[in-house]
Amino acid sequence: MTDDAAGVWQVRYRLDAGGQHTRALGKFDNYSPSERFDKALAAAREWLAHLEVGGATESVTVMEACEAYVNKIRALKGDLAANDLEDRYRRWVKPDPIHKIEVTKLTRDTVTRFRSRLVNAPVKVGKLGDIRARSKDTVNRDMAALRAALNQTLQDGLATSDFAWRIPLAAFKNVTRRREIYLDRAQRKMFIAMAPPDLAQLIRALCVLPLRPGALASLLVSDFDQKFDILRVGKDKSGSDRKFKVPPEIAAF
Repeated sequence: MTDDAAGVWQVRYRLDAGGQHTRALGKFDNYSPSERFDKALAAAREWLAHLEVGGATESVTVMEACEAYVNKIRALKGDLAANDLEDRYRRWVKPDPIHKIEVTKLTRDTVTRFRSRLVNAPVKVGKLGDIRARSKDTVNRDMAALRAALNQTLQDGLATSDFAWRIPLAAFKNVTRRREIYLDRAQRKMFIAMAPPDLAQLIRALCVLPLRPGALASLLVSDFDQKFDILRVGKDKSGSDRKFKVPPEIAAF
C-alpha cells in the first residue's frame, strides 16, 4: 500500500487469474497526517475482504447503480416503471451528496443522513408555493426505489453487504393512507351535467370503467376490440397485456 505523488493512497493486489491491479482508496485528507496511514490500511483491508467473498473488482457510485437499475427495469418491465424510477432518482438522489459515493463505501451514518434530508425536504403546493411536509407514505416509495437499486448491486457482486442501507432505508410502518373521499351516484351525475361536454365524457368514462385518469386518457381506438368488446389497457407488472371485457352499452359508449 502506497500513496502517489498526488497524495492518493492506493492498494495493489493480485487476482487468481493473474496480473497486478491497483485501486485508489482516496487522500484521507480529512484526517491528520499521522492518522492517514491507519485509515488507508483499514480501507485496503476492507476492499480486499470484499474481493475475498466474491465482490467485483470494479466499483460504481450510488447514481451509477440507480442508472443501471433503471436500464434493467426498462428492459424487464417497460418504460412506465422505468420512467417512474428515473424521476425519483433525478429528484432525490442526483442532487444529493450521496450520489457520488461508491456503493462499497456507504456507511449507515451516510445513508441515515440521506434519509433525514429526504424526509425533511419541503414540498411546494399550488401556484402560491405554499410549503408542506412530505408524507411518510411518499417517502417510503422514494426510499424503496433507492433500496432496490442498491440491492441490485448485491446481486451483481458490486457490493457484498447491505449493512449500510438495510436499516436506514427501512420503510416507515403503518403510514399508508386510505382514499376515503367518494362521490355517490347522484353527485357523479350532477358533476357530469355541470361539466363541459368533453370533460363530461371523460368523467362518465371514469365512472363506468375501472381505470385511473392517466390510463383512460392514454387509450387509443386500436386498444378496443369491438368484435369481442375487449378493452386492452397497457401492461401489468409482469409485462402482459391488461385486458377486460365490457358490457355492450359501455362498449357502444
